[in-house]
Amino acid sequence: MKLHRLDVTGFGPYPDHQTVDMDALGSDGLFLLHGDTGAGKTTVLDAVAFALFGTVPGARGETKRLRSDLAGADTPTEVGLELTVQGCRFRVVRNPEYERPKKRGSGTTTQQAKASLTWIAGTPSGYANEPVTRVDEVSRTVQRLLGMSAEQFFQVVLLPQGEFARFLRAETSEREQLLEQLFATRRFADVERWFRERRGERGKELEALRARAREWAARAAQVADVEQPEAPTAEWVRGLERQARAEHEQASAAEADARRARQDAESVLADRTARADRVRRVAAAHRKLAELAGQADEIDNARHRLARARRAATVLEAQQLADRVATELDKADRVEQQRVSELLEWGEQSSDGSPAELRARAGRFREEAGALSGAIEEAEQQRVDEARLAETVTAVEQATARATSLAESLRQAVDEHQRARERVLDLRERRLAGMAGELASALDAGAPCPVCGSTEHPWPASPDAGAVAEEDERAAERAEQEAQRERDRLEAEKAEADRGATRAEADRAALAGTVSERAERLAAARGEYPDVQRRRAHLLSVAAALEALAESRADVISCRRRLAEQREVVSAAVSDAEFGSLDEALAAGLGQRDADALEEWVTQSDVAASAAREVLADPELVDVAADEEVDLAGAEQALTRAREEAEAALVRVRACASKRDDLATIAESLTARLAELEPAEAAYAELDALTDVVNGRGQNARRMSLRSYVLAARLEEVAVAGTRRLRMMSQGRYSFVHSDAAGARGTRGGLGLDVLDDYSGAVRPAKTLSGGESFLASLALALGLADVVATETGGTLLDTLFIDEGFGTLDSETLDVVMGTLDELRAGGRVVGVVSHVEELRQRIPARLRVGKSRSGSTMRLEGV
Repeated sequence: MKLHRLDVTGFGPYPDHQTVDMDALGSDGLFLLHGDTGAGKTTVLDAVAFALFGTVPGARGETKRLRSDLAGADTPTEVGLELTVQGCRFRVVRNPEYERPKKRGSGTTTQQAKASLTWIAGTPSGYANEPVTRVDEVSRTVQRLLGMSAEQFFQVVLLPQGEFARFLRAETSEREQLLEQLFATRRFADVERWFRERRGERGKELEALRARAREWAARAAQVADVEQPEAPTAEWVRGLERQARAEHEQASAAEADARRARQDAESVLADRTARADRVRRVAAAHRKLAELAGQADEIDNARHRLARARRAATVLEAQQLADRVATELDKADRVEQQRVSELLEWGEQSSDGSPAELRARAGRFREEAGALSGAIEEAEQQRVDEARLAETVTAVEQATARATSLAESLRQAVDEHQRARERVLDLRERRLAGMAGELASALDAGAPCPVCGSTEHPWPASPDAGAVAEEDERAAERAEQEAQRERDRLEAEKAEADRGATRAEADRAALAGTVSERAERLAAARGEYPDVQRRRAHLLSVAAALEALAESRADVISCRRRLAEQREVVSAAVSDAEFGSLDEALAAGLGQRDADALEEWVTQSDVAASAAREVLADPELVDVAADEEVDLAGAEQALTRAREEAEAALVRVRACASKRDDLATIAESLTARLAELEPAEAAYAELDALTDVVNGRGQNARRMSLRSYVLAARLEEVAVAGTRRLRMMSQGRYSFVHSDAAGARGTRGGLGLDVLDDYSGAVRPAKTLSGGESFLASLALALGLADVVATETGGTLLDTLFIDEGFGTLDSETLDVVMGTLDELRAGGRVVGVVSHVEELRQRIPARLRVGKSRSGSTMRLEGV
């Protein structure tokens, strides 16, 4: 990396644009950046860092206050850096995010961060020769070209102010974090994490296998009703399985014996039940015949009642029909009276007459109502025409009013036209009277007179004071013509309005006559009613009432005729049934329910007697006595005991079979789980031990993780590179010593760094060095660290190096040694920038960048270039 030009505007203490020609400043390979405290020396390094990475080192990058407080409102905050990396020359320009005053109104607005990268000479492989304008893409491009992150760049290129000794004096954990940033050992940390995660995953899988094995063992112990051993084996569960098979065989034999005993008890009970049933049948038959013999008189009486009831049935049926007809007649009488009342309500006083006469009267009322249909249509048209008549009256009034208004306007227009005409005549007469003066005003000396032709004009006439010009006459004529046109227009409009009024009046008169004639016809049609519709509705209602009365009267007549006929039928039925009177026949009758019940009782008695005699005649029952006793209870009790024992034996067999089958399945599964568990246990033990070693535990005696081991190797390289610098700057006294021993109380080791004092031959902690010695050691270590990082990232990046402060702790002799080291760096082709306010360095380094400060802000100036 080689810097060519730096531009700073509105950045830090620099409110105005500042330019640094880095090629001129670093032409000698060594330059000094000096100035008063607080002038902005370190800000120059911040500007380089911000241009490349968009951030600045240390705590200054956390505040994000990069804009100059003294910059003008229209001055942007911008840093530009032109540099060459890997043979490609390009320019990076960045603007940070900051608040600026609004261009319109009050208050502030956020100026968004911007960045651009423009190729000047050469383009890296894989990049187009086009500017890069996205902030994140610019940062990625710069980091890819430099081969290091911002943290690496700050540590090995911009050796920070006050942080020389941080790495030298750091504790193991802090040194580890710094080395991780510089050497990108995250992949080894990923390997450590991979082993831990893998062990966790395998541990979970192993625990799952163990849990499944324990679960199957618990199920086996539960099924076999035994205690679960601490370490179940396949032989243990197979023993349980064999025992279950033996128990099932014993239970099966016992169940067969119990089943045969139950079958014998069932056979005994069946025989006794059949014998008891025959005894019961014989005893029941004897009891039934004795019962029927005691009911013989009642049964004969029931048969006599049933015979009389059958003869009275026809009389009852005829009388019921007569009762129904009488009921219908009563209902018809009530309906007829209601219809008479309804007819009276419609104003008809006469309700006499046969049904035919009433229907004839209803027909006449309907004919009269039908004749009024035309009158109803005329009444509807009458309402429409009356509304139209009101409209025509309004139209006549409006037309008359408009003709009157136009007549007045026409009168005024006639007057106006007459006055305009009179004015034309007056002006024309006055102009003729003054025509001599008008002609004389047009005479020129020597020109002929238009009247007499003479070229001499001794006495020309003079125009009168009231002479009229031709323009006045023409204007009056135009006014008279305009008044004439307005008069013609109003005359035509009034004539049209008069015709419209005449038509409107004619329409009104014709419609009024039609409405008057129709009103007389409608008055005759409605009679005493409010309108024709109501008269027609009344006629139709009376007709309907008459028809309803005729219908109900016809029903009454019909019911009376049918009742007389049915009473004759009842008398004939009494005589045919051989009853002395209707009352006697009705008394002999039975209701259907009573008759059915009596009939059923008689029939059942006959059937029961016949069935009992058939039972006693059965050959199988000849030897059966009605009083024989059969022991059913004993047989039932014996069968109950046999069934209970058989069911218990069957339950036992099923339980043993289920236990046998379950243990066979469990034994197979548990054996498979134990077979899976054994290699998994061995594999996990191996992975567990290896994970501990990789992470600095277990058999790892040095307590070094894989990442620490790699970092220790890098630190050893740094110690070797730093020792070459330190021995030269300390005149061979000090060397760096790397230690990979474990820390105190079992803490991690591998990153120890001390110094060997050649004067005493003892290894000393770096913290025991004096201030100047610490500076030399820190600088040597930083340069060694830079060499190793450069090698790690390709070895072509450190053409430029900045060292920020720390020289004030050196004596003159040591300063000479340090300057010799810087000259060695310069001789190797590097450009070294020293940031210091030490006066002696100004005398030793001719090329300088002077930073001055004032109330208006800081400035930069090249000296000795």
